[in-house]
Amino acid sequence: MGKTLAAWLNSEPRNSAAFDHIIGLVKPMQLLGSPMRGARRKQSADVIFWQAQADRGLEHYLIRPSVAPAVGNGRWELVDNNRRTPPHPTPVVSGGIHEADAAALAFHLFQSGLIHRLRACGLCGQWFFAVAGQEKFCRKSCQKKRYTSTEQWREHRARYMREYRAKRYVEKLLK
Repeated sequence: MGKTLAAWLNSEPRNSAAFDHIIGLVKPMQLLGSPMRGARRKQSADVIFWQAQADRGLEHYLIRPSVAPAVGNGRWELVDNNRRTPPHPTPVVSGGIHEADAAALAFHLFQSGLIHRLRACGLCGQWFFAVAGQEKFCRKSCQKKRYTSTEQWREHRARYMREYRAKRYVEKLLK
């Protein structure tokens, strides 16, 4: 579910209305899904504000639940059946995902408490679904590139190379 939504976000042009609609829905849901302390969660003005933002984002879609057989496991599943034709149909990508399907996926992630794992990479901005929950980068290469660009890493690398060259110099002298 999360990987499918991330794939849709990455395939949709960032300046499109569909992308803005989904991001406008995901952001308040992520804030609502973040851990808060005890009773403050129900009373907070921030919670009321973000709930209203999420509701406003959902008003854009007309979704009617229905049941359908799940392929392969012989059970019935609840599916979202979009009965409204979007004014500007979005291109079908990643197995037939439209904007309304992406909104339904975002809502399912919110319901299951996993919406906070949908993230933009800290380096390249690609969307990804954090499997372990702690990832900040979409790939190891992005993580490495970000780390190697820090001053701390440069100092570490310079110290290592000084020690390495000194060691090699001593080895040459002893030969």
